[in-house]
Amino acid sequence: MVRLQDAPLANRFIHLSLAPDPSVFVRGMVTGDWLSDIPVFRFSASITEALERARGLVGSYIHTYPSALYALPTDPAQQGRAWASPRTWQYVARVLAIAQAASPSPSDEAVFALVAGAVGREGCNRTIVGLKITSVFTPHSA
Repeated sequence: MVRLQDAPLANRFIHLSLAPDPSVFVRGMVTGDWLSDIPVFRFSASITEALERARGLVGSYIHTYPSALYALPTDPAQQGRAWASPRTWQYVARVLAIAQAASPSPSDEAVFALVAGAVGREGCNRTIVGLKITSVFTPHSA
């Protein structure tokens, strides 16, 4: 069961739908080693470059599609999920930069999940097409 938040609170998170992996849980329970399955990323100075590039892309997208900047859903149930606002577009720039710094070729699935988790699926679909993130960030197919 998903507990929905009020729109202002929901707009402060990146919403991801994750399914637990039972084998990871069992291995952690048996061995006590919970950390070996958690990926650790070492970021270099490239994150600053990636953030500048991502901010430029998001800014260019909003300049081209200004109506995408703020899209509070009218359905109260959807207000408790991801939706577009200036705050969440800043999140998009950050998560794109982190994805790029963590992997030169982030998967399409990862990029979509991060962007959709910030601005919602509809906003994400438009963004991916509008910015051509798949070619700019050179992700590979998941």
